Amino acid sequence: MAERTLEKRVAQALTRAGVRERDHILLALSGGADSAALLHVLSGLRRQRFADLTAAHLDHAVREESAADARRALDLCREVGVACVTDRLDPVQAAKERARLGSLEAALRLLRYRFLRRAAADLGTGWIATAHQADDQAETVLFRALRRMNWRSLSGIPARDGAIIRPLLSASRGEIEEYCREKGIEPVFDRSNLDLSFSRNLIRH
Repeated sequence: MAERTLEKRVAQALTRAGVRERDHILLALSGGADSAALLHVLSGLRRQRFADLTAAHLDHAVREESAADARRALDLCREVGVACVTDRLDPVQAAKERARLGSLEAALRLLRYRFLRRAAADLGTGWIATAHQADDQAETVLFRALRRMNWRSLSGIPARDGAIIRPLLSASRGEIEEYCREKGIEPVFDRSNLDLSFSRNLIRH
């Protein structure tokens, strides 16, 4: 049930975003449950000639397990026959951006999107898909409210921001995890998600 529902929602979200048949999508693939599920959904739509697909994985190089996570991301892509481009962050560059922005989370986000845009340009890809979902949306609004950001920022994560699309925003974390169980997907588990020194993790837990 979760499989059919999720595929339908993603297809509808892509259509609303303006993705056309045979467009090329670059998927930001961490290897976690959300992006692993979206990889499977998009690979299924590709077989239906909805859109072409390439994945992109960035090794943040901030955890001991990051290299193993990168290998698992590549395995997930091989399982569904999707090409994957990879890169590894320079720790010096990450430290420099962290000092400038005052937050490791902000630094990694900036460098991750920089990598995705560069990969999309190299591939001539018109769309970058991320696997943000409904729980991320709720966490983002609460995070911004606690930071007392302006009212415009409280609208949350947009379903489309230029070339960046987020086709899982209508799905909850529970629905996505159920989809992974139904499909037998074994995603990466990022232990840093349990680290309550990160503001977003504290809000989530």
